[in-house]
Amino acid sequence: MTDIARATIPALYALSNLRSPWFSWLMGMVTWLGDGLFFVVVGVVCYWCWNKRAGQFMLSVGLCGAAAAHFLKNIFRIPRPWLLDENFAIVESARARATGYSFPSGHTQMSIGLYGAMAIWTKHRAVRIVAIALMVLVPFSRMLLGVHTPLDIGVAAAISLILLIVLRPSFTGDDSKVSRTYAALTLISLVLLIATVIVGHPAEATEEELTNGWDGIKAICQSLAGIMALWLGHEVDRRYTHWETAAPLPAQVIKSAGGLAVIGALFALVHYIPKHIVPLRVLGYFVAIAAGTVLWPMTFKRISALCEKK
Repeated sequence: MTDIARATIPALYALSNLRSPWFSWLMGMVTWLGDGLFFVVVGVVCYWCWNKRAGQFMLSVGLCGAAAAHFLKNIFRIPRPWLLDENFAIVESARARATGYSFPSGHTQMSIGLYGAMAIWTKHRAVRIVAIALMVLVPFSRMLLGVHTPLDIGVAAAISLILLIVLRPSFTGDDSKVSRTYAALTLISLVLLIATVIVGHPAEATEEELTNGWDGIKAICQSLAGIMALWLGHEVDRRYTHWETAAPLPAQVIKSAGGLAVIGALFALVHYIPKHIVPLRVLGYFVAIAAGTVLWPMTFKRISALCEKK
């Protein structure tokens, strides 16, 4: 696979001819729209404030895709383009966020999963057009900036498109179908995590390879925990809480900002857990995300009532 990736470098040289200060800056801004943090914020806010099923669909496609992508990263361990070809120059401002292995592209996988789900779910034509445009522009930005090869982009896009097609019927079906889907996604993510732990550390690994390997394991732990937390949130909601996404605008702001702050604070605590204690890491991430899928929605009715009184 490394040889295939290296063979696609000439395409990046061709794209580098399109660079200019303003265009590279613009693509640098576009690429942030495929960042993992941006994916989580948009997906969670959609889940809390727009449509529960749409949010579940977005987050599930992204999380399952991330688990698959990081498994492949640790299996193939393909270096970044500028390491495949020492003469190739990237846009320097993009280097700091281009860490770890190159194949496949996480930004591409996240952006196509997020905006593809949005395009499928929305009934507004303008939103659908913008979402489809971002499905193209974010992957393009990764290549123009020089941080991913066409191979990275193509495989990542395929992962997300397959998940969009396969999972769509599940999240447009009844509640029991959603539950069965989460059970299957949990099992798949668990298998990917175990496989990555087993094969992700070569016998004579360098310090950089060990760091990349643990980063991949951490990402799959987060994906597994997220899927389990969404599953638990779905079960608690359909059986007991039945919380509503609709609320006055001030309440939506409080729901979003407060909930993200709670999850962020809990995530920060998880980072104190030693990275090699994988089960405890998964449990920590699960508790943090479950706070947002189970506990925080229980406050929504009260938040809406307080905002309506004002």
